Amino acid sequence: MRLSTYLFFRIVFMAVQLFGISILLFAIYAFMNYDPAVVHNFLAPPDVRETQIRNEQRLLGTGIPYTQQFWNFWKGLILGDCEVSSFFSSSCNRTFGVGWEGSTFGRPIDDLIAKGTFNTMILFLSVFVFYSIVGVALGIIAGLKPNGTLDFLIRVFANISFSVPSILFSIYVLRISLDPNVSLLTRDASNRHEIEKLDFYGYFFKSGMNFNEMSGLDKFWIPVAVAGLISSVFVFRLIRGLIIKESRMLYVRTAKAKGLKPKDVIVRHIFPNIIPKAINAIAVTIPASLTTTAMVEFVFDYPGLAQLMVVSAKVVDIPVLLAGSLVLSFITMLMVTFLDLLSILTDPRQRLN
Repeated sequence: MRLSTYLFFRIVFMAVQLFGISILLFAIYAFMNYDPAVVHNFLAPPDVRETQIRNEQRLLGTGIPYTQQFWNFWKGLILGDCEVSSFFSSSCNRTFGVGWEGSTFGRPIDDLIAKGTFNTMILFLSVFVFYSIVGVALGIIAGLKPNGTLDFLIRVFANISFSVPSILFSIYVLRISLDPNVSLLTRDASNRHEIEKLDFYGYFFKSGMNFNEMSGLDKFWIPVAVAGLISSVFVFRLIRGLIIKESRMLYVRTAKAKGLKPKDVIVRHIFPNIIPKAINAIAVTIPASLTTTAMVEFVFDYPGLAQLMVVSAKVVDIPVLLAGSLVLSFITMLMVTFLDLLSILTDPRQRLN
């Protein structure tokens, strides 16, 4: 199979998966039988209640069969711009509840999702680079000299990271790094910290890329380091196991028996054979690291997609939850597909097949 054909089938498979996920999420929404227009006007005067309900249903696109709502939802996502024309405005997806900037009832979700997605991607890509470098480096150090002092210390750190809940670790780091005078077991809601002011979307698309207008940039490394350290543990254990297993292969013993220097054995034989496997190992950690990134967003009040979905879940904001879930699923599939292709390109045996 040619690489282009393989990539085509992966893209088709991704589209089918996303469509299936949307059907599942919409089925849950239909089972809830939730209409925000009815809920918002529950206490309205009886003489105007029905009129207000119909007006809000027309604005939000509810009050019609769920199959039609599902169709309108996908039309809104594909078209993107809700204000293209009066014809397309009927397919616009609008928020049911509250976003970051106060009341956003009836507001198109496009800008909210775009802002959250862009900010989350900046954080996730930074975390991905961090934990890939740290996890691979620690795995190599521990795997080349197993049962040594460094291997023991690194494994102790990894076991502690597994034992301590990630959210508790994140809160501790938040308290220590940003507000050391506050007790480590409390979280002062009045102090939202500088991290919640980070808005890469506004910086790149609204302020003309002016660094002076971007607050909290000097604190960005903290959530990156926290999420990266938590995720690097998974990569470390996988890379360590790969190196130990590869070092015991017959071809490595043969190379050593022929008198090759240990450095040459590692660089010319072990590393080229574990690179494709290491890439696959990192790909396996993508869903877990994205979940960790979402948790860090919530703890540090970072204005990303996960934070938006948490706020939306509190007010049952179905369109935002649906779109956010699809975007997170798409990010996961895209990253895994990219790493799979990179693994194929670095492995001659897979290229030949």
